[in-house]
Amino acid sequence: MPYVCAVAECRNRNGPDLAFHRFPSHDKVRCKKWEVKCKRLDKLNVANARVCAAHFTDEDYERDLQNELLGLPLRKKLKPTAIPSIFMERFPGTSSKRETRQKNRISRKLVNEILENTTLETGINPHKLS
Repeated sequence: MPYVCAVAECRNRNGPDLAFHRFPSHDKVRCKKWEVKCKRLDKLNVANARVCAAHFTDEDYERDLQNELLGLPLRKKLKPTAIPSIFMERFPGTSSKRETRQKNRISRKLVNEILENTTLETGINPHKLS
């Protein structure tokens, strides 16, 4: 299944060299901290969302002793206390496509609410004015 990082500014997608981590849904407090760190404007479904390894430090991972001893490829397993802490900064005034779509959606909703209120108050439908 293809994954996209849940962090608002991140555009990482799954690939062979990048690990993705599930939200710690069993720990509600830590899960909420992860949500806040993602800085999303929209609702985030933590059951399906993933955060890429680019947002964690080396200290956030446990050693994979079993695979080290067996000479197998190492797995990236987060410590139970790990919280995403590395975030990419964009240039001021720029926004991601996701943020632009979210802002446009909110603007359209506000405009529609204003138009509906105008129709109710005046009895004139502004959509039919030309």
